[in-house]
Amino acid sequence: MEVVKTVPFNEYFDLKKEVDYLRSLVAELSDKLNTIDRQNNKEFKVKSIFIKTNGLGRYINIKDIIMIKADINYSHLYLLNGESFLTSKTLKYWQEKCADPFLQRIHKSYLINTAFIVSVEQKTGKVNMVNGHLACSSRSSRLK
Repeated sequence: MEVVKTVPFNEYFDLKKEVDYLRSLVAELSDKLNTIDRQNNKEFKVKSIFIKTNGLGRYINIKDIIMIKADINYSHLYLLNGESFLTSKTLKYWQEKCADPFLQRIHKSYLINTAFIVSVEQKTGKVNMVNGHLACSSRSSRLK
């Protein structure tokens, strides 16, 4: 048979207060971590956009866009799988709609995905992209 050691009553209350305080700290930190986790899930959630072209609509993953080229009030979207679409939206619209850190506006006519840059010619400002696409950067926004 084991002997149970008794704790004086006043020490019990001190320990209980300490345990309650630690529990409240754990609950508070857990809430903060959950909030941060929810924010991170929103930020890193894969975004997609809805494209309407030729009377058909489809969703396109933003990470699959190589570049978007402006053509007056229209835009050409070039995708990684080789497809391209002509849409009746401006480049400004797509820049605001996509709002992805990888998509950079390098010229008034080009919005490119920096993950798909093959090479950059510093003197001329030409940006070679995957699948043979070529974009030009303005002097004020030359890629480094």
